[in-house]
Amino acid sequence: MSTQTMQQPVSDWAPLIGRCYMNPFWDYALIGSAVTIPAIILVLMYPELTPESMSIKRNCFLLFNYAHFASSAVRLYTKPGDVPHRAFASYGLPGIALFVTTVCIMWPELLGKHLWALAETWSPYHYAAQAYGLALMYCFRSGCILNKFEKRLFWGICMLPFVRAFLLAETSGLAWFVDVQAYPGLADGLQKAGIALAVLIFALPNIVFFMLQDRGKTLPLIAWLIVATNGLWWVTLSYSDAWFWATIFHSLQYLVIICIVHTQDKMKQPGNTAGPFFHVSTFYVASFFLGMFLFLIWPQMYGWAGFNLENSILIVWGTVNLHHFIVDGYIWRSTKKPKPGSPTQALPATG
Repeated sequence: MSTQTMQQPVSDWAPLIGRCYMNPFWDYALIGSAVTIPAIILVLMYPELTPESMSIKRNCFLLFNYAHFASSAVRLYTKPGDVPHRAFASYGLPGIALFVTTVCIMWPELLGKHLWALAETWSPYHYAAQAYGLALMYCFRSGCILNKFEKRLFWGICMLPFVRAFLLAETSGLAWFVDVQAYPGLADGLQKAGIALAVLIFALPNIVFFMLQDRGKTLPLIAWLIVATNGLWWVTLSYSDAWFWATIFHSLQYLVIICIVHTQDKMKQPGNTAGPFFHVSTFYVASFFLGMFLFLIWPQMYGWAGFNLENSILIVWGTVNLHHFIVDGYIWRSTKKPKPGSPTQALPATG
């Protein structure tokens, strides 16, 4: 009798916690981005902790951000049996990226600035799409299977931070096309829309959580947390600060999940004799050094060729961002057709 009483809470709480990859602490902290919350509180308490004033910026970018952008390419070429099915992404896209980058560096005012604006505009969409993909993945893993309407509703909620960032960004998004400050009425309307969207970003996930409960579906809290933390980045901070902090935490989140999925694939391969640590470490090291080349050495090569180094850095960074966004859409799509009636375990495309 006492044993049954002790075991009952575990059974009740399991669907709410969700089926984790590692354990609830690490999944919630890293993939759920719970580490975001104390960091954002600290930044709000100490406004002087701007990206420009922090020596930690370079270290975070070296350890997480550069490797994160490179990891999608590493995953593309190391995913078992995937390269033949991704011919364009594997062979064509790198050549296009090199050509576009070179042309933009040759004409930075005519083309280069627009490539960077596109990368800035796309970034919050990419983060929102990843939040949707990860949240949906945890729903599948935890037995909370959403129907088509529920998925679309969830996707729309995840896109709200992107919509807000698009409307309020200073040099990208809507401002890329329209001089918002030249129209005081428009600027005022956008600020009011931003406030309304901020309310919806945090209110709607709670409404959907209880709506699913009424339908007999338990949304794992980590799915709710992933959506909430993405909104936290873009609502509580200025666009430039949000872009900086979201990049770091998104990078950490992304590296963890891609290392997990990569390692699972490698461990299942026939003849594998290496342990998880080997696969995780080799994948990260490959991503780290590729990221170092892409972000630090590639721009320098244009500088050595006589082009403006500052323009080269910005344009190359924009290209690497866009390449990552596109490749990301490929690597998370399964090349195998799922069996009828069974949800795929692949993460929905997040590009």
